[in-house]
Amino acid sequence: LTPHVIPLIPTADSSVTIKGALTTYPYARYDRHAFFFFVNGRWIKDYTLTNAVIKGYLNNLPPGRYPAAFISLTVDPTTVDINVHPKKEEVRFLHPLKVAAATTSAVKQTLEEHLSQQLHETKKSSFSSPYQPSQSFVFPHSPRSFSPSAQTVSPELPQEVVFPVAFQAPL
Repeated sequence: LTPHVIPLIPTADSSVTIKGALTTYPYARYDRHAFFFFVNGRWIKDYTLTNAVIKGYLNNLPPGRYPAAFISLTVDPTTVDINVHPKKEEVRFLHPLKVAAATTSAVKQTLEEHLSQQLHETKKSSFSSPYQPSQSFVFPHSPRSFSPSAQTVSPELPQEVVFPVAFQAPL
């Protein structure tokens, strides 16, 4: 689990401060039992917050799969009612939609930032191709050659065959 955990980008607005950790896209569970929420230091169960986290992962996990999340929210004590459940496991927020929207936004922002960093690292470590755009090369299993600068196939094929995109080596 450890290689798949990323820190949640701390978010603070006028009503809520959010900290915590999430799992990356490759890690997914078949149940929702790996959501841990803390409000003002108290562990709680909250269906709205669970759905807010899942909404932050929207279209990034297969259906029926769920991430793990460890999220700590700090809110004004006057805006949260802890006397909803006898064990104090559930709370009721004065503005639940604001808290849920802030949670969803924090999750989306964290996942987008993580993906951006991965893409940046991949671009840095990308392989260098032996082909240059001006060189011709032969496709495997084919005696035909292709010149990227002309974007046409060699004379063995009709001249109207044009490749849609020119080959360019990564930078």
